[in-house]
Amino acid sequence: MRKITAVALVPVVIALYLTQTAYAQGSGATNVYRTQFFEMHAKVKTIFERAGRQGRSEPNHKARVSLREEILALTKLIHRLEEEAARADLEGMERGRNSNKSLLLVAQGCKAMDFVLNALDNYITTDDRSFLSLARDGDSLIKSIEKML
Repeated sequence: MRKITAVALVPVVIALYLTQTAYAQGSGATNVYRTQFFEMHAKVKTIFERAGRQGRSEPNHKARVSLREEILALTKLIHRLEEEAARADLEGMERGRNSNKSLLLVAQGCKAMDFVLNALDNYITTDDRSFLSLARDGDSLIKSIEKML
């Protein structure tokens, strides 16, 4: 049986370390986008619940305006996340990497969250429950994307 010396293992350990470091840096950025996506979806769910409660209660103009302002602010953040995820994927491709499925799913999920928020805003504005139904459908799509992430 042949003994492996520590000196013989050094190049292997270094190679493994460099490979893991490069992978961690690439996946670290992707994990940040995934985490932000999950956080944004949690905020969308909160707004969804509030819009549903508001629809069942007596209309309050101030509360509606406030909720619509929150929707607009969150929509802006979601658009930014979508753009950043798409840009990160494109930059990776420019460096010779394959497209990153997780980044593409984050960008696609952001489009779905935008759809949900738009439907909720229309529901708040019109009290038409068909918009609430559309928001539910969009939320199901977001949940499917989350499972893939």
